[in-house]
Amino acid sequence: MITRLFAQLVSLSIVTYWNDAIVATNFSWLFITFFVMTFTFRTFSRYFKKPIIWTLYFFLCLIAFLLLWAARIHINILFSFAFGDVYSFFMAGVFLFYGFGELLPIGSDSDVGEASWVVNPATGASGSGGNGWTESAANDPAREVSLAPFPPQLTHPVPFPAEPGSPDPVSPPPPIASFYSRIERAESLHAGNIELAEDLQRIQEMERNLENERSPYRGRELAARIDWEVRELEGKVARNRAWDMVRDAQLDIWRQGLDQELVRQQENESRLEERRAAELTNLFESRIRNFYANFQVDEIGRVVSVGDGIAQVYGLNEIQAGEMVLFANGVKGMALNLENENVGIVVFGGDTAIKEGDLVKRTGSIVDVPAGKAMLGRVVDAMGVPIDGKGALSDHEQRRVEVKAPGILERKSVHEPMQTGLKAVDSLVPIGRGQRELLIGDRQTGKTTIAIDTILNQKQINSRATSESETMYCVYVAIGQKRSTVGQLIQTLEEANALEYSILVAATASDPAPLQFLAPYSGCAMGEYFRDNGMHALIIYDDLSKQAVAYRQMSLLLRRPPGREAFPGDVFYLHSRLLERAAKRSDQTGAGSLTALPVIETQAGDVSAYIPTNVISITDGQICLETELFYRGIRPAINVGLSVSRVGSAAQLKAMKQVCGSSKLELAQYREVAAFAQFGSDLDAATQALLNRGARLTEVPKQPQYAPLPIEKQILVIYAAVNGFCDRMPLDRISQYEKAIPNSVKPELLQALKGGLTNERKMEPDAFLKERALALI
Repeated sequence: MITRLFAQLVSLSIVTYWNDAIVATNFSWLFITFFVMTFTFRTFSRYFKKPIIWTLYFFLCLIAFLLLWAARIHINILFSFAFGDVYSFFMAGVFLFYGFGELLPIGSDSDVGEASWVVNPATGASGSGGNGWTESAANDPAREVSLAPFPPQLTHPVPFPAEPGSPDPVSPPPPIASFYSRIERAESLHAGNIELAEDLQRIQEMERNLENERSPYRGRELAARIDWEVRELEGKVARNRAWDMVRDAQLDIWRQGLDQELVRQQENESRLEERRAAELTNLFESRIRNFYANFQVDEIGRVVSVGDGIAQVYGLNEIQAGEMVLFANGVKGMALNLENENVGIVVFGGDTAIKEGDLVKRTGSIVDVPAGKAMLGRVVDAMGVPIDGKGALSDHEQRRVEVKAPGILERKSVHEPMQTGLKAVDSLVPIGRGQRELLIGDRQTGKTTIAIDTILNQKQINSRATSESETMYCVYVAIGQKRSTVGQLIQTLEEANALEYSILVAATASDPAPLQFLAPYSGCAMGEYFRDNGMHALIIYDDLSKQAVAYRQMSLLLRRPPGREAFPGDVFYLHSRLLERAAKRSDQTGAGSLTALPVIETQAGDVSAYIPTNVISITDGQICLETELFYRGIRPAINVGLSVSRVGSAAQLKAMKQVCGSSKLELAQYREVAAFAQFGSDLDAATQALLNRGARLTEVPKQPQYAPLPIEKQILVIYAAVNGFCDRMPLDRISQYEKAIPNSVKPELLQALKGGLTNERKMEPDAFLKERALALI
């Protein structure tokens, strides 16, 4: 019993004396062990009767002590000071062995009552061991102690966030500024403690009073008071030291967290910089890849001089021949002359708004015009811009005006007839699809009328067509004609409903020479659309003489050297590259065709002039019209002797070829005999019969304008004239006879005549032809 009481008193004294220091140290785990084990022992003490139980209990205490030592749990607790017997001795031994060397704020001096504590105002917070205070021996009156400040009520360290991507994220990390503010606050509180300094000054003052005190009673009382104040001060110092340890540990934790946060932010910044660098790299790569995708360089020149539709431009060094350019006012032009310093450009429009010094920009493309079925029924200018007031074009494609003509292997010989509806042409000068037939003659001889009749005749053919391969589309190019003439032409086509399959390209006399030069090429490009898509087209150039004149004007203004009749040296190439584009394509390339009817105007019937001879040599035949025949009433005024078709006979219908085989010879004999018949009146019967037949054969081809005749009716009329059914008929009644014949013929016979005349087929028309002739005699 005495032993147990002694152990409890020793333990209680040690714990009571060092309570303030132990609570805040790293040995709080020890008191947890003491509290738990003491509570267990006191509760179950009746079972501790045998030594084996005591031994097991001791080892359990030791194991718990080691486990808690490894865990290092830092908390503050309130505990009981009642211990068991063995456990109380064990706790007292631990404190005596370990606590005095590690926890006590004093050294080997045990005489606390004689210790003197002095604040050194010079050093302030100086000390050893990082605790902020120093101590000397108990008997040394100059011993100095630097008192640590009482720390603030610090909380547990803020938990740091988990690594990015962890499955258990915690609260977000405090900002770096929070770490800095906490550290600065703790450091500022460590600068000094006014309360401890005041307590030390008070003790020093009491020591001085003790030295001067004469009364023993007052001396003892003052000494006891000093001893109590010193103990209080030592407790505060010990508590401050403990709090310094906690603060240092907390600051270490904060600094570690700050370092980790700085490292984490540096890593995040490095990753962000890498991501930004990658994004910038991708952006630069995409920009570099697309740098030339939408990159456009416009070559700009300046006008040096302008006049008469010709502009000299400086600065267009990379321009192509025939390339379209754009002036500052929106007018277009085409480059023709490529010189060392300047470029000669023809202006497609008025040049009055173009001034010296104006900018000229390349377009990078050769001159092109719209083409397609959307052009049908429209009237456009040489640039393909509608001028009929019907709005813009809806669906079309752009085609170059200057393209290479089809090659030899892409062509096929002409073998399909292209009927004009004129008896004189279809019988004597037949034209085939893909042929180039020249209409040549003086002015006012009916050249345009033949062309218009040909367009009107296609309406009957197109109405009977069963597919696109049988339809014939028409393109009429008016070059240098009067606007009133073009207006009358449009009205004629509209009245006959022929405009729906026709395209009109108008470059009238009031248009600049460059547009008159360009118009035939624009119309040819529109006709080539049908040819290249397996369809058939007819193009009429009315007329190429005015184009040649416009080209001569341009060439002289461009300072090109003149040749024969002041035409440039390449005027032949001007027409040959145009007319060669009319062709019959082979079956492998679509079997389409483009038939050309160029018109040339002669002067006083001179077909040996420069331009007529050039075009005659290029085309596949010519239809010559004479003014004398026109004034004699033979219209169309075709000179059968000078007219020829080199390839059209292969395309002529078999029935027409059988009917008119001998008519051309009889007409030639008639003209020869008629010249001598006027000098004599006595003629034999054969000559008289020849003159009589020739007069009828000359009368039969006459035909009014804009009244084309179907091919099957032409066959019947010519058959009646060749076979002598009209020999005894007066000449003025032949037209009446011609009108009566088709009305009395069965439609089946008319269709059968296209396949040729046989002996059986001749019997039926002979009967009613003779009957009709006798009725008119």
